[in-house]
Amino acid sequence: MTKRLLIIPARSGSRRIKNKNFRNFCGKPIIFHSLNTVKKSKLFDKIHVSTDSKKFKQILNRYGYDLDFLRPKSLSKDKVPLVDVMKFVYKKYYNLGFRFDEIWNMSACSPLTIEKDLKKATLLLKKHNSKVVISVTDFAAPLEWAFKLNKNNLLKSIYNTSYLTKNSQLLEKKYHDSSAFFGLTSKNLNKKNFNIYKNFVGYFISRKRSIDIDEQVDWDIAEAIYKNLKKKKD
Repeated sequence: MTKRLLIIPARSGSRRIKNKNFRNFCGKPIIFHSLNTVKKSKLFDKIHVSTDSKKFKQILNRYGYDLDFLRPKSLSKDKVPLVDVMKFVYKKYYNLGFRFDEIWNMSACSPLTIEKDLKKATLLLKKHNSKVVISVTDFAAPLEWAFKLNKNNLLKSIYNTSYLTKNSQLLEKKYHDSSAFFGLTSKNLNKKNFNIYKNFVGYFISRKRSIDIDEQVDWDIAEAIYKNLKKKKD
């Protein structure tokens, strides 16, 4: 049976939305929506919240989630790659005697992700175990319609201007990382010459459930969608 470790990064010091990983989202700290989804999926042998904050650790404890260890400050800076955090967590658990076949990362601010997404994504990794499965969604408008805007509000097309007259249905869809989750085998995570950025396979999630929460407007949109979906479900 496949052994899976899931890591939810939740460092302190978020700047654009203060303490966003533990901010109230529709009645409870937003991270607990992700934790509940992960728990309901029954896919993971170990769920680890990777935080450097003792305060966040105490909040997790109050909600019944124990942390085996904290993240060091050296891995809690803005520009530290998530892969480095994942390697640290994997190695800590390895030294504690745990063995995992797959390592998954899920955003603490992913309240619109559902168990079905995770289950299908793990099946995709089983099919493409030499790759990295990431959640993706499509751009709202064709990239070929993109402009640059200078300080004088003058626009310049990034691509050939002939694209501007084409119907969007005639242009190929483009996709981007939705920032909800990604996963790979522990073998590939620890391979020295494995470049995760050249080995992606995408699991598609519709735009209505793919809000990357970085700004307050993203938060407001995600809450509105969550409430609407819950209302329909009820």
